[in-house]
Amino acid sequence: MSFATMARYHAHATNRVARVGMNYLSDLIIRPGIEKMFGPLLLYRGQMNRGHAHRLWNMSLLMMASECETLSDGLKVLNNPDFAQLCGPLRPPNKMTLFNFFGRLNENPAVAQNIEGLTEYARLIGPHETALTRVDRFTYAKRCAEWRISLNPNKHDPPRERGIPRKEELFYPYLAHDPKKPDEGQALVLLVNKAVPKGWPDSVRADVCQDLIVSILSGEIRRDEVDESVQRYIRQHFKTLPMRWEGDRTRTSIDAPLPGAEDLTLHDLLSDGSYEHWAEDADA
Repeated sequence: MSFATMARYHAHATNRVARVGMNYLSDLIIRPGIEKMFGPLLLYRGQMNRGHAHRLWNMSLLMMASECETLSDGLKVLNNPDFAQLCGPLRPPNKMTLFNFFGRLNENPAVAQNIEGLTEYARLIGPHETALTRVDRFTYAKRCAEWRISLNPNKHDPPRERGIPRKEELFYPYLAHDPKKPDEGQALVLLVNKAVPKGWPDSVRADVCQDLIVSILSGEIRRDEVDESVQRYIRQHFKTLPMRWEGDRTRTSIDAPLPGAEDLTLHDLLSDGSYEHWAEDADA
């Protein structure tokens, strides 16, 4: 390890990090299918899988967004509550593991180039060459990880990688947090979620809960008024919808296009008094 590399690894924390919010983090981190690009990062000796690589990838993006100048700074930004809600609780990785991950990014710039600025940031933080031993993508082993290719004629199908979670349907509230570290936002979400009846469809509950949260934060209602305000907010929710929830009955929006008419809405008919003529033509 060169002197410059050792200096980057042992650099003390500067405690100069930028505060990053949920909107910026979600735009940066949420990239559907990005884990499929991690194959080159896994072609080293060791036990890293796609799930592990994805967690370190997300942490690298958090460090870059927070403008961390050293690894020590990066290990401290994991307490960002927005990151915890977005990615779930993440145990701080081993410092050398994180350092070598940046080395993997430096040796595989095609992967880092998927995020603007990550290539330059990885060279600033990590080693330009990792000390890890590379492995070839092709192997003659009968069993191998799914990101490698077995040339053995008696090969077995690769097992499903444990690092990739199963697809599951999510329901409101969409919380991912450390239960040992409750925060004010979590308490507010749980408050409104408890107040809104569970019998409504999930999409309705989610909208009503979010409307209640906005009203509390704006000062329109107090927290102790949530229970008595729920029905009013549910009624307001359905007033904004062109379709009713129950059965086949519908409410048509006044701005909805009318069937059989081009560029014509119910508002146009009511305003010029031609509704009766249109109804007669429709019946005919």
